Amino acid sequence: MVRSRRCCSRDRVEEAEGTIGASEAVSICGSITRSDEPATQAAPRIHDEFARQNVHLALIVPFCPNADEPICRTKRGTVVPRSNAAVAACVAVSLAIGLIVRRLHIAAGMRRGDPAVIDAKRKRNKRFANKMVTRVGRAGRPHSVFGIVECTGRRTGRPYSTPIRVVEQPDSFIVPLTYGPKTSWYVNLRHNPGVLRWQGRPVPVGNPTPVPTTAVSHLLPPPSRFLLWLDGTDQCVRLHKLSETAEVAPRHDDTE
Repeated sequence: MVRSRRCCSRDRVEEAEGTIGASEAVSICGSITRSDEPATQAAPRIHDEFARQNVHLALIVPFCPNADEPICRTKRGTVVPRSNAAVAACVAVSLAIGLIVRRLHIAAGMRRGDPAVIDAKRKRNKRFANKMVTRVGRAGRPHSVFGIVECTGRRTGRPYSTPIRVVEQPDSFIVPLTYGPKTSWYVNLRHNPGVLRWQGRPVPVGNPTPVPTTAVSHLLPPPSRFLLWLDGTDQCVRLHKLSETAEVAPRHDDTE
């Protein structure tokens, strides 16, 4: 049986009996309200006081004086965050960084013309992005920045429709050529005229003419210019408006 001192406050020392296997032992309970205080102030003072008293074993249990404080709470003698806001913030930041890194990797592949990266992005857009743009972005409807180009497959003869980013001009439309000159709708329009569903009305279009992105970038909004620069898209297409009396094909939901 050894004698131990238990300090439950800064101004009171109580004598107690204990069975701690050390010649002199002490336990301290107290509060630390600043996270940097244990390392910078409290710990050195505690160490010096114990050394002066020849204490061989110390049990220190930190806790928050007010359990309702959002900073921390006690759980089995350990100070832990009271809310999960910090954890959620860390997860959100990690996900954001991961998405940014992945997007930069795709952009690097687009810039160097990697066929595997371009084809993978095209497939993802067909499966997910095109549907989101059509439904959420209200492509082809009033007040939308997206249109739907409808054309006939050059090989199959089937009708196809694809949502695209459009900037209207008096006699034409400017469309970024994201996947280069092998983009399906662009090649199809070179063989047959098509229809652009734009602002709730069908507009016959044809005679697609490639133009350098640098020549029409001033017509595009800043977000579009940034994405074109990021992916290294150096070509756009000018879709010329055809006669309003031209026959308009019915709308279909397939894409090519």
